[in-house]
Amino acid sequence: MATEESVSKEPRSSTKRRSLEEPEASKKHNVDGLENALRFMVTLNPSTVTRGNIKLHLAIDEIVKHSQEEGLTPDQIKTLVDVITSPNKNISQTLRTKFVKCLLPSMKVPQSVVVRVISYISTRIFSTPGPSNLHSTLLRWILLTFDYLDGYDQLHKVYDIIFQFVNSYLLLPHACHLLFLLTRKCDVRLYKVHKLLELTNKIGPEPYLVGLLMIYKVFCPHLVSMRLSTTHKVYFKAHDVVWRSHISAVVNGRLVDDQRLAADVSNVKMRREKEAAPPRSKKQKLVVPGPHSAADEVQEEKDIEDENKSVPFEQIESFTDFLDALEKIEYPSQIATALNDRRLQLLLSCEPDRIVITRLCFWIQHVFAFGFKGADKDGLERNEKLLQMLLTFSQNVQGLPIVEGFLESYLPTWNGQSYAPLIFSLITCIRPSSYQELHCSILEPLHRLFFSSDVYFKSMCITSLTKLIQNLSMEAHLQIVSKEVQQKGPSVSKQSEMEESREDTRPSPDVTKDHEATGEGSEKDKVLTTIQTILFQLVSLLDGVIVVGMRMENDHYLLQSTALDLIYTVSVIFQKYCIPLVCLPIRMIHRLLLSDCPATLARLCGIINSFREAFTSLRNNSEKWNTTAITCDTMVATQVFQADTLRAEGRGKDKFNALLLDALGMLWQGRLFAERRNFKSIFQFKPPSHLEGKLKDNALTIYNGPAFLALAYKFLKETQGEDKKVHPLQIEGFKDTYLVFLERENFPEFKQLVSLNIKGQKT
Repeated sequence: MATEESVSKEPRSSTKRRSLEEPEASKKHNVDGLENALRFMVTLNPSTVTRGNIKLHLAIDEIVKHSQEEGLTPDQIKTLVDVITSPNKNISQTLRTKFVKCLLPSMKVPQSVVVRVISYISTRIFSTPGPSNLHSTLLRWILLTFDYLDGYDQLHKVYDIIFQFVNSYLLLPHACHLLFLLTRKCDVRLYKVHKLLELTNKIGPEPYLVGLLMIYKVFCPHLVSMRLSTTHKVYFKAHDVVWRSHISAVVNGRLVDDQRLAADVSNVKMRREKEAAPPRSKKQKLVVPGPHSAADEVQEEKDIEDENKSVPFEQIESFTDFLDALEKIEYPSQIATALNDRRLQLLLSCEPDRIVITRLCFWIQHVFAFGFKGADKDGLERNEKLLQMLLTFSQNVQGLPIVEGFLESYLPTWNGQSYAPLIFSLITCIRPSSYQELHCSILEPLHRLFFSSDVYFKSMCITSLTKLIQNLSMEAHLQIVSKEVQQKGPSVSKQSEMEESREDTRPSPDVTKDHEATGEGSEKDKVLTTIQTILFQLVSLLDGVIVVGMRMENDHYLLQSTALDLIYTVSVIFQKYCIPLVCLPIRMIHRLLLSDCPATLARLCGIINSFREAFTSLRNNSEKWNTTAITCDTMVATQVFQADTLRAEGRGKDKFNALLLDALGMLWQGRLFAERRNFKSIFQFKPPSHLEGKLKDNALTIYNGPAFLALAYKFLKETQGEDKKVHPLQIEGFKDTYLVFLERENFPEFKQLVSLNIKGQKT
């Protein structure tokens, strides 16, 4: 039985082995049959009769069958293309077209074959009767197999030859599609644009012509000046859908398992990225474009390779590359992308280009002028993003007149509510060249809105202008420090220079003499004079405007707080930024001294002490400081500063001493509206006739004024008995103790003002 079973199993195993070997043998037989068929077609004699030729029909059937099932290898495709393009007259156009349909690649398509096809088509472009359907089919085959080419460098070399295909109306749609896929920056030339525009005038704005012009405009916007319609979502129609799907099926059927798995993973990744990306409609609404390489000057000859050739911005991948090619970096054609690109912002800061800056200013003015009219939700979000980009750009790239141009065109039509935080933040970033420019572009529109808006708009406006004063002062200070660092020479390290500049940023007499000798001192004085003019006239304007605003709003506490911030910024300009500007906003101080809020009066006393320190520092450094100072008189736009520093300091000192005496007389000594011979009172107020004799001198003191009644009552309750009647006048004999109480209640400024100016050293 064992022998019979072994004998019976042997034929079964051999049958199974033969069944496994049959597909390989069949496959080898098919390959041999295809090779024989291709060899037969190549060696076909022109004198051979094709009608009723059985061998010819068998060869054709073999080629069609094998290509439809297995596809063709690169060598087989090359052989079949030789058959299609051969001058053998026995092969009809119909048969050649049938063979083109059989050019289904199993793997890759060699470039040399495609170049051969391009050369074959080009022979009929300018001949009569021109290209036929066979040439159109070959060109369509190139488009269908474009993704399966083994490279594109050789094909790109015949770009100009392919461009000649646009002279044939039969090949025009497919030629434009192929050119669209191959176009690079170096391919865009003026004569090609003229040719496409000429065709557009003849046959109309066909989608394929518009698509090719669109890619030309992306690379060289200055060559394509016409406005292109973007309504076409698809510029090139999908021809030969069945043929395309058959090619894809054949190629995908030949993929190895790991390649197929990699493709599936890639498709899943792309699908996830597509789902995570914003919808297409929102992408189209994004105004700021992506970076594209700009075009050089129009040249019809080939570009000459040299060492000074510019480097496209897209090729900069690291900061090291950025530094190496800093002077050769080519700005992108869509310069508006600088609003959202930190690298371009750094490039504009290091290597500013006037033409590029002008282009960016024009773009911003156009987009912000015509794009802020939409009131829908999407339009508001888009405008906020644009303003945020502009704000970030202006903070990173300083000194460019981009924000000024936008604000000058937008503020006259602004309603004061839309995008208010962003607009006020942009106002703090401007760098005006003169006060007249600042007044016309910024202050005049804000002046109209200030008196027609609520208290919150007034507060935001004052806060933004306060920040502007601080930024302008800082800019002048940095210029002074940079010139001092340059004057010290390269022997001093940067760290020591920064430390010395923090300790004493005022120049010594020797440095001043050197600056005057080299002309740098005059330039520094000119910068300081310009900044001082803007700051002084801006503070003088705000001094009156804010007082009127507080009267309109019944001395709102929010306005009082913002006004105090402004006065404090003015008081510390000299100590913090070394600018000899002591401008007293007397009208604001006068108004705030009559406030009914103890916190306001406390801060105001601290600011008066700050002004005192500023005058003391200015007096101590007046002999060293060799620059122009500002008088405290009201100035007009054309007024120049006096060169006599001591005289200007004396005028400011007189006005400050009048302020100091009035404040101390009102709050501490109970002498209101006192007349003095040496110093004119800042109040300049005569009580009405019906109040004469009724208004007591101690009506506004720190213990009897309306702002201090609650504090005085609390002090008396703590120091007197519970059943004893109290009155604020009882504190008059214990004012020193009351100052300690105010300090305990977090109002130490009153004690500092009294101890510094009455019991300490006087100014």
